Amino acid sequence: MIYIVEKAKMNLKNYMFLLLFLMGNVMGIAQTIHKDYTSLYDLVENYYYLYYRYPKNIDDFFDFVDNSLKSDSSFYDNSYRDSVMLDMLSDIRKNSAKITIVEDSGFLIKTENDTLFYIADKHQIFSPCDISLFIGREPKEYQKFCSKYSFPRVYNKDGFVYSSYIDSLFQYGVRSLQRKYIKIAITPCYQFYVYEKDTVPIFTFLEYKRKSKLKYFCKEDKDLPRLAYYRKLEKYCSLFCKRYNLNRIIFMTPDYK
Repeated sequence: MIYIVEKAKMNLKNYMFLLLFLMGNVMGIAQTIHKDYTSLYDLVENYYYLYYRYPKNIDDFFDFVDNSLKSDSSFYDNSYRDSVMLDMLSDIRKNSAKITIVEDSGFLIKTENDTLFYIADKHQIFSPCDISLFIGREPKEYQKFCSKYSFPRVYNKDGFVYSSYIDSLFQYGVRSLQRKYIKIAITPCYQFYVYEKDTVPIFTFLEYKRKSKLKYFCKEDKDLPRLAYYRKLEKYCSLFCKRYNLNRIIFMTPDYK
């Protein structure tokens, strides 16, 4: 059996918008391990939502699953956790040596004789770098997109860190720097677009890796503006990573100029 998702853009359970859903089940492929892999979409999407990429291999996938199911996050309710842990994932885990992940134009989880899960277009799940698709649209639609990425993604050597405390603390520090170093002026000091009579701020995504420079996440070849805010922000990210033993942070901020 093949579980195929084509031309779909789906979000996490609590952040669903702009949904188109198309599924197909094709019977007749030999040696299917399990009868239903539809829940894999939720897991793969959740992975992408936190890492902004797909799993590199089956071990990478299960590291994420184990971490997320043991965390205090709200990605799965208890009944869903039980279903995932005791049913589908247990079968996949038993056969993990036979399973490979292939990523080219799409994203594929397969055995030698069967396709377990397939996303036809690997770019079909929205990423922060798709923000340009929403700039210029009705503000509520744009704000829905931004709200999904509003909390920072923080990582240590083991992967994504589930901690609302660290998220809140980091965001508080960023807002403090904005209040201190961004001057209020009649003309907005950030990039924006105008929709009818509304001036809508444009957000961008920044990435900091330990012992590296702060940079744009989606525009790596573009330099940050020479503002005191960005210099102080880079220093803050460095100190924050040292304090909480983090390796990497990806976060959203107004695109100051």
